[in-house]
Amino acid sequence: MTSAEDRVFERQRLVRFEDLDELFFARLLLARVEDPKGEPPRTVEFNLGHVFPQFGTPAEAEAAARVDFDYSDRMTEEFVDALGASLPAGAQAKTTRREALEYYTDVIRTRLEFLRDGDSVGLPSSIDRFEEPVPGRFAATFSPRKLRSFLQQHLRTRLSLRSDFVNKIQKRLPGGNMSPRVDYRKLLDLLQAFLDARQAHTGEQEFSLTSAEIPFRHSISVFSDGAAMPALGSCGPAERVLLPLYLELCGLLDIQELWLSSSPVSPFDLETRYLIRRPCHHNIYDTASRGLSAEVRQQLSEIQLSIYDRVHADLQKRYVFLGRPNLEASFAELAAWLIRKVTFTLEEPAFLGKPASRWLKANADRAYSQIEDQFFLPFLYERLTDVFPRRVSKKPDRFGGEVDLLFDNIPLELKVRKGVPKALSECIDQPPISLPVRRPHMRPRLGLV
Repeated sequence: MTSAEDRVFERQRLVRFEDLDELFFARLLLARVEDPKGEPPRTVEFNLGHVFPQFGTPAEAEAAARVDFDYSDRMTEEFVDALGASLPAGAQAKTTRREALEYYTDVIRTRLEFLRDGDSVGLPSSIDRFEEPVPGRFAATFSPRKLRSFLQQHLRTRLSLRSDFVNKIQKRLPGGNMSPRVDYRKLLDLLQAFLDARQAHTGEQEFSLTSAEIPFRHSISVFSDGAAMPALGSCGPAERVLLPLYLELCGLLDIQELWLSSSPVSPFDLETRYLIRRPCHHNIYDTASRGLSAEVRQQLSEIQLSIYDRVHADLQKRYVFLGRPNLEASFAELAAWLIRKVTFTLEEPAFLGKPASRWLKANADRAYSQIEDQFFLPFLYERLTDVFPRRVSKKPDRFGGEVDLLFDNIPLELKVRKGVPKALSECIDQPPISLPVRRPHMRPRLGLV
């Protein structure tokens, strides 16, 4: 017989169908429409075939779910293990035999009812209506934009629900003592570290992720009599399956598809699967991420986004943007523009390569270094001011004319090299921009060369 601690751990590790709350089902519904940003109401079919798509048609998925299983309530199971020795030896939570198909249908119906009616503690109505013309086959009508707004407003609230509850009751406990708990923010950190490591190893930008792969950490309170219970306020499976949805909300990845990839014959041991794209490219929430607005992000290709993401991550590790959202936004616009122009320059020599060669040929008797000021400076200044008028200045007085260009508060210094095999970063011993110490508050935190 397993110990109470082992049973608690196993319950927190496995995902049950009832752990998928109305927010998860809202995202499933949103994945059923072509334009998740649309305003007009849409009616979509929703059934077990959409939840378990690998089983083919709805009838085939329903047929696979026509099996019986022992159902017991999670709260009752936790209550029994928490009481420990105070209960008769061998006491267990009561189980009932249920058909999995009936169980799945009841949970889906309940979630749709919550989405339609809301609740009394702050959850608003987010779909217009739903019908069940055939048992287990639903048709939901909703405005995609309204459902998207519902997710935007309540995903963070749902994930922080446990910690908010703990913070309120902790004041009423003797001494305010609480067992350590695992917050959802720690799980987010673990998930992002896992995704970083995977992409660093494989270079993938589109791949699938399962709930079983999401790093799992849980805190369990174990008592002297053998009783055990999840640490109060610690996150469990219900929060874990929402973590990729939250990263999508923050603009850190795209969820292109999500479904259950395990078999419907095991309602208490399920696996959610997410087909994701990282870095984010077409965010359904139009969220600004890493300084990039949704509009600017969509102008970049996947490779360009990957380049920007690496540069931004490197600067972020050095706290360049800490407390400076305007600097981050300026850098994002400038860097995205430069990355696109460099790409175009490589693809189309007539844009920059050929004009630069003609200038060199026409000015063969002049010092080579003068091409910085005589050709590249006016070339770059003209094109930047076309896109960002009144945000670019040439040879600004603030730096005594030592800086070639200033974009918002970011100085740009142009350097032209000939016959130097080293990377530019290896050739710069000190920053090319130096300000007097008497004006430290004006010293830029970021410059481009």
